[in-house]
Amino acid sequence: MFAQLDRLSKISDKIYVHIDMDVLDPREVKGHGNKVANGPSSEQLARLFEAIFRRYPKASAIGFATIPPTDDGGLSIAALNRMIAGAIRGVAAREAREPRR
Repeated sequence: MFAQLDRLSKISDKIYVHIDMDVLDPREVKGHGNKVANGPSSEQLARLFEAIFRRYPKASAIGFATIPPTDDGGLSIAALNRMIAGAIRGVAAREAREPRR
């Protein structure tokens, strides 16, 4: 994946990161109708998004799709928040090391 992001960084002005929530560990998206077995956890993806947004200045947006229509116990929203927080940590780390323009 990082090889593709390296490639995209050379040919694009901006990189949009997109995730469909049905790829997550089914325990985190119980209300989803299209669960995928053995998916990554939101913690794993949060660490990945943190790395992406820290490493790639052109990574400038993140989007989430197929958020489950029901969310007993708030597990899916908590997973979504973890992933967003990971991306934010990455942007904050990137901005802390880049000189202001």
